[in-house]
Amino acid sequence: MTSTAVAGSAHDAAPAFGADRHRRRRRRSRSRLLVASLLYVAVVLVVTLGPQPLDSGRSAGLATAIELLSAATHLDVGYSDVEFLANVAMFVPFGVLVALWLARRHCLIALASGFVMSAGVEIAQIFIPGRVADTRDLVANTIGTMLGIALLAASLPAAARTSASSASTRAGAPAPVS
Repeated sequence: MTSTAVAGSAHDAAPAFGADRHRRRRRRSRSRLLVASLLYVAVVLVVTLGPQPLDSGRSAGLATAIELLSAATHLDVGYSDVEFLANVAMFVPFGVLVALWLARRHCLIALASGFVMSAGVEIAQIFIPGRVADTRDLVANTIGTMLGIALLAASLPAAARTSASSASTRAGAPAPVS
């Protein structure tokens, strides 16, 4: 065997090794995404389908927080406003997670999945004593899903620029100027 043949075979093996490493990294990322998704859905189901609302007592602490928020913002903030915003916030991670699972061109499917999950929760609440189905929750959850999708979409171009810049810098090329 000549030295050229040995060098050629070593060169040919390098991309395969890199591809295997990339596949393993991607598999690990998918596994983490799956665990995060399952944990998130479990928490949402416990919070939304538990035997009674978490705020059934409307604690004094919550009332105090609402009063402080109203005073600080000079807005008339009520319990229903806080509940609406909490529902929006609860589904922002759903939008991010679903958007991570789907390709960017499927953002409408991601949004529809947030609507469907929320509708499923609201329908299930009809049959759970102490729970009340509310179309405001459906709207808030869908808005939260949309915000999560938008948040991820807005962060991806910045992340792509950062990774491209660091990759070119490691390769010895000057970093692109933004």
